[in-house]
Amino acid sequence: MIYKTVKLPADFLDEVKHSAVEEFRSVSQQLLYWATIGKNIAHSYSVDDDDAELGKIALKRYKEEKHLAVKVSLNDL
Repeated sequence: MIYKTVKLPADFLDEVKHSAVEEFRSVSQQLLYWATIGKNIAHSYSVDDDDAELGKIALKRYKEEKHLAVKVSLNDL
């Protein structure tokens, strides 16, 4: 496996370190674990048609309103 260096916010890295200790993982293992969970969740949204539509609506609103938090309800479909 080839490794590369990345820069992460210090607060986030502190959170990763804390979780790694609690879960008996190294910092690298904890980051990979969280990344895998996030990737699986993101993939699950593209599998279901309703979730994909909600995602499209959320992205559209985010781009239009430039807000970090976007509220989408099922009534928008």
